[in-house]
Amino acid sequence: MKEGKITIFSFGFIVFAMAVFLSSCTGCSWPTESRRDDRISLMSWNVQNVFDARDDGTEYPEFDPASGWGLGDYRGRLASLSEVIRLAVPGGADVVMLMEIEHGGVLDDLANDYLQGLGYDYWAASQGADSAVQLGILSRFPIRKARSRSIHLPSSPSLRPIFEVELEMEEGEPLFLFVCHWKSKSGGAEDTEPLRIASASLVRKRIQELEGRQVIVVGDLNEAWNEWDLVGGAYQTALLPVSAKRQSGELENSGVFFDEAEGLWISGDREDAGADGCGLPLYTPWPSCDCNGSYYYRGGWEGIDHMLFSAALVDGRGIDLDSFSVAADVPWCDENGIPVSYRMRDGYGYSDHLPIVATLRSE
Repeated sequence: MKEGKITIFSFGFIVFAMAVFLSSCTGCSWPTESRRDDRISLMSWNVQNVFDARDDGTEYPEFDPASGWGLGDYRGRLASLSEVIRLAVPGGADVVMLMEIEHGGVLDDLANDYLQGLGYDYWAASQGADSAVQLGILSRFPIRKARSRSIHLPSSPSLRPIFEVELEMEEGEPLFLFVCHWKSKSGGAEDTEPLRIASASLVRKRIQELEGRQVIVVGDLNEAWNEWDLVGGAYQTALLPVSAKRQSGELENSGVFFDEAEGLWISGDREDAGADGCGLPLYTPWPSCDCNGSYYYRGGWEGIDHMLFSAALVDGRGIDLDSFSVAADVPWCDENGIPVSYRMRDGYGYSDHLPIVATLRSE
């Protein structure tokens, strides 16, 4: 078993820094920690509702122990998740960010009981009082700070928090991560767009405050990098390509006007990153990715899971983005590359999303 030292900060979250004491593992064939000094690997994954077997009163009804959800179900989920974490990046990514976990206890159980030997000595989870699911991070790098930033809008349900995490890197400046799970399109894409814009605007404000720093916005944003094009410019979207700005000095397309102070400007061209002088646009690697998408819905692929990089991570100096891809491998996807979703009826499957992974090169 592992024993852990708990460090609690006054930012509405808990960070665990674990002093690791490993039990022996006879006949284990899992990859072990694969940290390279010149590479930093990242993984982001919406894990499709992982709940423990305790009655906390905030579960979705189907995961309430009174409904039959039990310890065996929970352990089965942890075993499946750990399998993907170990294999999507051999030996596990240096930093793993997860959406849709019940609370930090899921990370503790993963790190202590299912990912032993992989060096995940630090973890942190968001605390959103009005959300059944949280955001989490497992890291080989020390977590300096973390904070759940809440979003409350008049006449709207509370949105999931933005989880801001500052990692201490081995050399140089810290790495700032904004782990997100924006509002879904349930209720209509256009009708729910203002809620995603609200989340994007909060992130945007912090990026402007962190201008020039190493920043990644990561997670399930519930819209594509080219959402603006997909909707034909009919309304403002949370993610806006710089091409929309270039179409008109007044940010107008087909009679639709934009509030330039809202949403996140992004570009698939590294040279555009940070060009506005306020930390934006961010660089999206999706246009250069030779992959179908990260989410398969109603017969079509969507790239709604993201890693968006600040200029400091794509300027060819220091820590710099080296690669981005979707981890589409058996057994967590089928022979057609489609995610094998988790099925409650028989406990089989992984998630309805595929993990996305990136590698940063450190010079």
